[in-house]
Amino acid sequence: MGPRLTTVQFPLLFMDREPTEVLAYRHMPLPTRASVQIAVVVLNLQAFDDSLRLAEPHFLTWDILEDVFPFLEGPTCFHLLGGYDGRSAVSITETLDVGDAAAQWKRGVRLDLLRSGAAAAVTTHGTIYVVGGYCQIDEETESKASSTGVWLNIQNGWSARSSWKPLPPMKTPRVGHKLFLMGRSMVVVGGFDGQTTLSSVEILPIGQGPATWVYGPGLIIPRYGHDVAVLHGTPYVVGGFSGFAALSHVERFDFVTQVWVPAAPLCVPREYVAVAALDGYLYAVGGRASILKVWDTTERYDPLIGKWSMLQGCCMSCSRYGHSLGVFGGSLYVIGGYDPGEDPQGVERLQCRDDHMLQWVPTKSPSKPRVYSAVVSW
Repeated sequence: MGPRLTTVQFPLLFMDREPTEVLAYRHMPLPTRASVQIAVVVLNLQAFDDSLRLAEPHFLTWDILEDVFPFLEGPTCFHLLGGYDGRSAVSITETLDVGDAAAQWKRGVRLDLLRSGAAAAVTTHGTIYVVGGYCQIDEETESKASSTGVWLNIQNGWSARSSWKPLPPMKTPRVGHKLFLMGRSMVVVGGFDGQTTLSSVEILPIGQGPATWVYGPGLIIPRYGHDVAVLHGTPYVVGGFSGFAALSHVERFDFVTQVWVPAAPLCVPREYVAVAALDGYLYAVGGRASILKVWDTTERYDPLIGKWSMLQGCCMSCSRYGHSLGVFGGSLYVIGGYDPGEDPQGVERLQCRDDHMLQWVPTKSPSKPRVYSAVVSW
């Protein structure tokens, strides 16, 4: 069977480039790389407007983007941002060089505020964005859902002289929302404003001077405690809490109709779930169906058959929710979260055993276990 060609849009690896649409990609080995690489062929297109609508395509020339290959080697560090330590929100950030077997988690630049339940994303050039969450000035003040956000570039590493810089505030305060990057914009999806479960979506152009958030196409079902992952250029919103019950509902953005549409549901409802894309699949890890039912299971979505399936025998060492999920070197890392007894947990890695079965194994944990943190890989 030959290499498979797939149509994809808005790949994250082009988020800092002129807007492009990747029409096809092919997995292929390169003699100078030990890992699987991707040869990318793109066709330049006009920019997208604020509603995510694609302008009439202006066909130019096909290009092979050879300069993307250094990035395809993948991220080297996890950056854990804020969270809740069991007493209050925290401003602590920690970094782990996952590729260094001897490395330990080390402290980074503190966030501007104590933030729990914030959302984060990172560009290929190392700019981290953190928005919303329950925020406090200090441990004694009341936490409130926030519309504020900050950014920091770490391309040259963390520095004691670095400081987080403010972003324009969102139109709506949000906690339990998610953030992803698309083209030259960041997109915030769903959340809770302190009173109402949200279906609204906000979009902010980045890297283009002063800008303000604008509303985009809203979700079908309001939700918070969900997660978002981009698979083959299509964003998927997975699980969460509707305000009444945990959700198995999944939706994806349809670039033809310019609306969110239903996708295959999860096998079980999952709120405060963590989701990531890896090797052409989506993985949904942990979460809970109710206060009394917390999951230790993992399920996987195969876009070729359009179905989620439970990975049998692939259970974490404990059930957990409110955790984060990172990807490195072909492995998933689940970070933090509460177990059913509401004790913050450490880090586990999903690895493939010799018999090709997937298995979660413990690995190095941050100095301060916490829940409702945001994590980015760069």
